[in-house]
Amino acid sequence: MNQFSSETLRYIGVLSSHMSKIVAPDGSVVPLTEEFCEQALAKIQTGSVCGLWYDLKDPWLEGLGDFVLVINRDGTIDCGSRESVEKVQWAKANMTAGKKDH
Repeated sequence: MNQFSSETLRYIGVLSSHMSKIVAPDGSVVPLTEEFCEQALAKIQTGSVCGLWYDLKDPWLEGLGDFVLVINRDGTIDCGSRESVEKVQWAKANMTAGKKDH
């Protein structure tokens, strides 16, 4: 099973120190913590999804648009504006598809 790298854990810590919160699937707003991310990663790896998307609430980014956090099956995290993360996810999907074709 994949785990978070030390770099990813540091990034989660930075977001947590900014008082970032995520909107959970049930609509509740919960603090973004290492424990939350580890639980989400475990859920991903026992299921059939490639990643989980969450709306991100960060007081430092308030009023600048919609931001998301994606926890990926491989233990990486993508975070940023919805548009930029969608582009990253699309590129990753196409790279994976290209590898399967060869």
